[in-house]
Amino acid sequence: MATEPAESALGVWKFRDVELREASGELKIKGRTVALERKPLAVLFCLVRAEGELVSKPDLFEAVWAGRIVTDGVLTQAIKRIREVLGDTDRSLLKTIHGIGFRLDATILCETEIPAEVSLELVPGAELPH
Repeated sequence: MATEPAESALGVWKFRDVELREASGELKIKGRTVALERKPLAVLFCLVRAEGELVSKPDLFEAVWAGRIVTDGVLTQAIKRIREVLGDTDRSLLKTIHGIGFRLDATILCETEIPAEVSLELVPGAELPH
């Protein structure tokens, strides 16, 4: 089970050999930065935030294409691109629940990136940052 990032901090999501950084939108696989287009990357973030739970098609459309009229084909192409980048040729990582949505089948961990402007100098009696 992943830990929830602090409200003002951003997560670094990790599963298998993959690392996603919310602050920069950076995707790394086996330590190498990999390019992924903006919409497929947004879909991937939705899936990792769900921590292995099913994410419905309507939820993905609302999160990634809010206010736009798009077809299922747009989502299908985003999922296809994610699978290509992750090397999920056997579809064992990104599961399709036909007619309903998608699920990332991996143990997902989230670490918190603390913004540089946050001071970690602790003083007795002071409020903890974030």
